[in-house]
Amino acid sequence: MRILIINSNFPGRLGALAHYLTASGHEVLFAARYGRREASLPGVQRLVLKIRDVAVGEERGMVQLWKRTLHVGEQALAPLRLLAREFRPDMVLSTHAEGIAFFARALLPEAFHVFYPVADVPWAEAGAMRDMRSLRVLQGDCCIAFTRADVRSLPDVLQSRIRLATPWVETGLLDPAQAKVFLPDGRTAAPELISVDMKGLDATGIRAVRRLVVDLLTLRPRCHAVLEYGQNHAGTLWLRRLPEEVRSRLHAAEFLPAAARRDLFCTSALHLCPNERDGLFPGRLEAMSCGALLMSPLTEEAFLKPGINMLPLPQDSRRKQLAAVLHALDHAHSHAPLRTRARQDVLTVYAPELVLPAHTAMLMEAYAAHRAGKTSSCG
Repeated sequence: MRILIINSNFPGRLGALAHYLTASGHEVLFAARYGRREASLPGVQRLVLKIRDVAVGEERGMVQLWKRTLHVGEQALAPLRLLAREFRPDMVLSTHAEGIAFFARALLPEAFHVFYPVADVPWAEAGAMRDMRSLRVLQGDCCIAFTRADVRSLPDVLQSRIRLATPWVETGLLDPAQAKVFLPDGRTAAPELISVDMKGLDATGIRAVRRLVVDLLTLRPRCHAVLEYGQNHAGTLWLRRLPEEVRSRLHAAEFLPAAARRDLFCTSALHLCPNERDGLFPGRLEAMSCGALLMSPLTEEAFLKPGINMLPLPQDSRRKQLAAVLHALDHAHSHAPLRTRARQDVLTVYAPELVLPAHTAMLMEAYAAHRAGKTSSCG
């Protein structure tokens, strides 16, 4: 079978699936906008989509996001159209991918289209993203989500069309045995380092987490913090208002390759995931795969076990949050068993070799049902 994968990054979240599909005998081509030039997956063909960034006007929120998505989708059409002359896929797997796959259905109407409604966007853009993902769900023959939060992000009338599947975590790459020391400024190791996942927070949440981190660094003069944002969403103007002795120890990262994220997780004394709206995947599970000491609000999944494989982050006040973080850092060595257990638990449930065979079987069954004319092929 010929399979086209369209994602923002190569190899990104679908890289392990692409590799598994190729190893299973399928011909796989991966189209992406971003990715290191030297990156490769054995047997997987790669198409680099060259897309220019252009100004989309002064509109905010929904209008700007729609314009940006349509712009990206239109630019991706030309290389995808050239590709379609020689590579006519039987199946197309795509994420929102900043709009790269927005016109894939129109370009390849005869293919079986699978849509994964996952995206890292600021909460302020969630309304526009909800509309875009709803349209993609309607375009897709099969829609697969990895968290209940992704399902709930869609209108009620569409949620029955979504198949909830177990995610996989690239435990081979996200392995503490492979990690190097993360250098927050690119030159020098930090005496103490925490990492903070800022993705998906609304403006109020971002301000609250920033204040928490500033309070922490003020109290711990040897501590550094890396705030990891989604692509193109890190603001740095607020840093100018901070004292130099604090500002020099705060580091903002918009996008880190998987290997750099692994190094960050493994070097950090503590990894904070403050967004209570998100589920386990990807941030929490990827950090736990690296043996990070995760501090997070509890999700609805039972996988997070306070005091066993992670630490809970209080939600009722910043004072309690700061106290919890300080206590975790003061007792970092005693939490080594939690880090070990976190890695073991991810390996037991989410390792690719456990998850991908069943996921691939689901795709093939849905494809066969679609070819047989059945409408409920995946939902």
